[in-house]
Parts: sequence; structure tokens; C-alpha cells
Amino acid sequence: MAARPPRFQVAVTAEAASALDQVWRSSADRYGHSHADAYLRLLKDAIRSLEVPSAVGKAVPGRPNVYYLLVRRRASGHGHILVYEIPGNQVSVLRLYHTAQDWQAKLAADKTLD
Repeated sequence: MAARPPRFQVAVTAEAASALDQVWRSSADRYGHSHADAYLRLLKDAIRSLEVPSAVGKAVPGRPNVYYLLVRRRASGHGHILVYEIPGNQVSVLRLYHTAQDWQAKLAADKTLD
């Protein structure tokens, strides 16, 4: 019997949870509740995918152990960037940015993550 691959515990910071709530509200206002629910499911599925160690996204330059993952519904168009760190065997989702934002500048200016 094959051993089950190791999994990370995933935690979402208060800032990232607040951003998820804002994404849902904004999407519901613009497109309706069912669309907002579906998009939030997509984001939460992406967060859950971080449980698997091999699902690591791209490294954020200048920030050791901090990564980002692009999440969007289609191959093109806008979406969201999940920024997370991997301290040990846990993943902590730090921030969530819309792809239209200059998320790299916002992240660099965010002194709460230093």
C-alpha cells in the first residue's frame, strides 16, 4: 500500500479572509449571488490546493518562503493573486490581490509582513 503524500495545514490570515469577503460582495453586487458563490468556490479551491506540497506557486522576489499563485476562471482575463508563505509544514495565506492591482508594489509596501 502506497503511503499517503504529506499535506500542509493551510491557514488564512484575517487580512486575506477580509479580502475574500470583499471579493464576494463586489462580485455579488456586479454579477449576482450565484456568480459570487462560484467565484469564491474557485478561490477557496485554490487555497485548498496549497495543502499539497507540490502545488507551490512562484517565488516572490526578495521574500524568502513567500510565494504567489494566479487564480482565474479562464486562461485570459482578470483574476486574483494569492500570496502565501510556507513556514515549516504549514501554509499561511497572507494576502489576496486583484490582478488589475499592482500587487507587487502593494506587497513590497506592506510593512506588516516584515
